[in-house]
Amino acid sequence: MKTFYQFINWQLTSIFLVVVIFAFYSNSKAQETDSNEQRRITYKARYLESEKYFNRFKNDSSIYFGEGFAKIENDDMGEAINKAKTNARDNLARNIKVVVKSTVNLLMSSKSKSENHQTSEQINESIDIQTKTYTEQLLTEVKQTEFKIDYPTRNHVTIIYYIGKNDYHSIVEKDIEGKKKFIRESILNGNKKYNTKHYPEAIKDWLFANESLVNFFQGLPIQDDIDGTGLPQEVNAYINDKITTFFSSVKLKEMSENLLYDVRGQLNNTPIIYAEYEDEYGNVSGIEDLPLKINFIEGTGKVRKKIVTGIYGQAKVGVSEINSNSKNIIIRISIDSDAFPGINRFQNLLLPYLDISMNKMKTVALAVTFNNGGNFSTPDQLKNSIQSELLNNGLQVVPFDFTKKNVSDSDFGIINSTNADYFIYAYIQSNKGSKVGGYDNMFISSSSGTLYIYQLPQGQLVSTKELSPVKGYGVSASSAGWNGYSKLSSQVSKGIETAAESLK
Repeated sequence: MKTFYQFINWQLTSIFLVVVIFAFYSNSKAQETDSNEQRRITYKARYLESEKYFNRFKNDSSIYFGEGFAKIENDDMGEAINKAKTNARDNLARNIKVVVKSTVNLLMSSKSKSENHQTSEQINESIDIQTKTYTEQLLTEVKQTEFKIDYPTRNHVTIIYYIGKNDYHSIVEKDIEGKKKFIRESILNGNKKYNTKHYPEAIKDWLFANESLVNFFQGLPIQDDIDGTGLPQEVNAYINDKITTFFSSVKLKEMSENLLYDVRGQLNNTPIIYAEYEDEYGNVSGIEDLPLKINFIEGTGKVRKKIVTGIYGQAKVGVSEINSNSKNIIIRISIDSDAFPGINRFQNLLLPYLDISMNKMKTVALAVTFNNGGNFSTPDQLKNSIQSELLNNGLQVVPFDFTKKNVSDSDFGIINSTNADYFIYAYIQSNKGSKVGGYDNMFISSSSGTLYIYQLPQGQLVSTKELSPVKGYGVSASSAGWNGYSKLSSQVSKGIETAAESLK
């Protein structure tokens, strides 16, 4: 009996335990369901709140924005936020680039693009550089929203970067207009100086405007109303036309003629040049303060490398020394491009220049020797007569002492030190006079001579003239020799007169 009751009691206890466990399990499942529902409701509310928050910025027509989000991995919220910020910044940058590029493109017309000296690839590259510059500048002014979790999907964080359109206009459009104004004013300053005939200063202002165009806009074909007519012009083309038109109408003229230099390298005259400009109306005027440079094209020497024209466009070319070893010297006077920074950008620009030729005076080394019975001298009267005749024929004369009757090859080494073109040698000799009829005061002497002309430096004999022998008389042997010399000197003068014509 006891066993039966024990069995019943055990069964009831088991049923009770089962009921209790089932009730506990059912309650736990119900709590878990309620928790999941609560989380779902909380996530949905957070999502809607985030969506509403971000839509305020996305729908704001006064800003440009970029949205960025990132997954939260390994519960590292900080890393996720940094990635979201980077993504938002990159997205904003892409959006801004589109706007900036559109703004930059509006600066140019399709005509200016097609007529510009740059290729389309170069223009596009310049636009990209300009766009990148402004975009980077704009990104320093961005603002950011709060970050939101579980948006747009769970375990993600989202943030928005944005910049006001007014800020954009202030940074980009005002900057562009300010730079255009700066360039425009430089051009107009140049125009004013041009109108007052301060041409070099006008060129410098135009070149400065062009350099600013390159620095500000990468040389893009920017349009602007330069002269206030209401008609936009392509700035680079406007400047290019101003500069090329000016230099194509500049002329450098030589004012001095027949420039000659002697064996010492000294010029007979100072070279003078004149710089003139003919404007669009045909008016010609001298160019004041035009920087010029001087170089030797042929030959060498010493010259003032740079000069500037005076008030009437004239300038002296300061040649201080010529290397007289050259028979011809050419110096070139040209525009000093170093004085015009940026002019090298105009690769097709032809700057005017003037070549001045200077010729070496034909020079004669002259030796006159009279051998009177073994006594050598140089008669000044005959030497001066010969020198005068040579000078009258445009020949320079260098006196040279020589006492031999014949000229050897070794002698030309010394003669060539005169740097002369010819060597003229008049040699006259009188034999020692002898008495006539046994008288002590009557002497006779036989006199003869030769006139030699050599071409230097080779020492080639060009001509030789044997003087007709004569007899000289005198009260002494010496005076008889001099008498013969005086009769021969007229033959020498006639020979020199003929020779000088051929040596010019």
